[in-house]
Amino acid sequence: MNSLVIGGFEKQMGKAWLSKNEENVQKYADDPLSGFVFTLNAFYHMFDGMSKMNAQEKSGNIPKELPIFFVAGSEDPVGNNGKGVETVFHRYQEKGAKNAKIKLYEGDRHEILNELDREVVFGDILSWIEGIL
Repeated sequence: MNSLVIGGFEKQMGKAWLSKNEENVQKYADDPLSGFVFTLNAFYHMFDGMSKMNAQEKSGNIPKELPIFFVAGSEDPVGNNGKGVETVFHRYQEKGAKNAKIKLYEGDRHEILNELDREVVFGDILSWIEGIL
């Protein structure tokens, strides 16, 4: 299961799919506690949650006033290099989500909170939170 979910990213880019920050990628690769494989139960619950969110999104049951901030790296293969994130964002807008916002971080990959511009990411998230409080 792990090969099906993550294997393609690693085959294409090695561990670099996680981040353009080479130092953090190396720390991850060197850490004996990283790189664990999800259990089948963990994959089941992750996909079950995604399925429920997708069903709620398609049915339009998302609270229209719910603040949602989509953040991702523009080079994150999990989000289809930003295209998948933009698609979901636009679907939410089409279903009437009034407080949805999106920010793609140019050149960032999967772990945007560990990228070289992480201070900008943290600042943007904090500003968004402060704006809705």
